[in-house]
Amino acid sequence: MLRNQAGEYHEHIIPYVKSHASGGQVQTIMDPKISMEVGGAEPIHQQLHDFLALALLCNEDKSEERPDMIDVAKELVRIENFISSG
Repeated sequence: MLRNQAGEYHEHIIPYVKSHASGGQVQTIMDPKISMEVGGAEPIHQQLHDFLALALLCNEDKSEERPDMIDVAKELVRIENFISSG
């Protein structure tokens, strides 16, 4: 059982992550080691945010709401290339 900062309990990790992501509390679910490594680097935080958004899309209940694998692969490449193009 997972509990978020609002005191709500979640049996599974996806609702727990969604509740933190929608509340803008991504840092509370991120590994502290990652936070320490990236510090205040905005491009890295944007990459992490984009990756989380993609991961949550891939976990939608209805298959028609989930991206195709080719689209997932393209998005991962876009996320990876974000820093070098920014």
